[in-house]
Amino acid sequence: MRYASSLAVLTAVFVVGCGSSGGDSGPGNPPVTVPPADLAISSGNSMQVLQVAYLAASASGDMAGLVTNTGISADPGSVAKVPLPGQLVKPMRTAVSNVPFGPETLPCDVSGTMTVSGNLANPLTLSANDTINMDADMCDDGLGEVIDGLISATVTAFTGDITSGLYNMTMRLDLTNLQVTTAEDVLLSNGDVAVTLDATTPGYVAASVRGDAVTTSSNTSMETLYSYLSSQTLDTRVSPSPYTTSASGTVDSSELGGVVEYSMFPMFQGFDNDYPSSGELLVTGANGATVRLIIIDNVDIRIEFDSDGMAPPDETIDTTWVAFTS
Repeated sequence: MRYASSLAVLTAVFVVGCGSSGGDSGPGNPPVTVPPADLAISSGNSMQVLQVAYLAASASGDMAGLVTNTGISADPGSVAKVPLPGQLVKPMRTAVSNVPFGPETLPCDVSGTMTVSGNLANPLTLSANDTINMDADMCDDGLGEVIDGLISATVTAFTGDITSGLYNMTMRLDLTNLQVTTAEDVLLSNGDVAVTLDATTPGYVAASVRGDAVTTSSNTSMETLYSYLSSQTLDTRVSPSPYTTSASGTVDSSELGGVVEYSMFPMFQGFDNDYPSSGELLVTGANGATVRLIIIDNVDIRIEFDSDGMAPPDETIDTTWVAFTS
């Protein structure tokens, strides 16, 4: 769960049309209006636009890491590098063994606490409509991140065993002033996310993340993702371990001063800790202007800028993953 290394806390189901799938606004919540792509993409800013959109696309799946400790990461090129801490797994396992429960304050591994409360229908398992509230107070589990703020979770569907880690679950998370502090940055997030995790097969995990809107501010910028959808898989049963990642959505970034749409199609694919070796990322701005990342292999990529979205491209740049992400 590399919050500080990507665009946002958030911010892997294959891509549908940009902005066409959002989360469940919930009863009584007004629908979220997705702003149109209004940023003028030019030859001068196309590289920055692509980098911001790439980080948005790769970061949107990271929230799945809050409810699993399987080791999957949404950041292409580091899928197997950083094992996710599963910040909610310990509180959830405690909750299902104590019904009714809460508020109960649990110590974090290094410092701080996590206060857990909620309502479960049955002991030792999770069920649809169960609620769990996790209020982190400067919680430090020794993973380089200190978490503070409220996460309210509502289970939509669940099968399997939460205590063994073999389960299939869909859960809605509402984030209220969720702050993640690292050595490099302080990230503050508010919004909603629906996470679906399939970890029923040992060694294989599939995660999908979707939501209506989530806003994250950092020391240097603020981004809002609208109608975002991401999906990812990791199969550690074979070596090298293949992964896939896919994403779509709309991002409004203060770094860009405008709104763009993004989509990964074909999906990104790669192995182990390598950068993706195949796939494309398309970013669309005002008046149909586009910038596209085309993966040649896990070392080289091609970037195409087109002022009107009509082939052939106006400009083509061949570069490397290392140069693009540095």
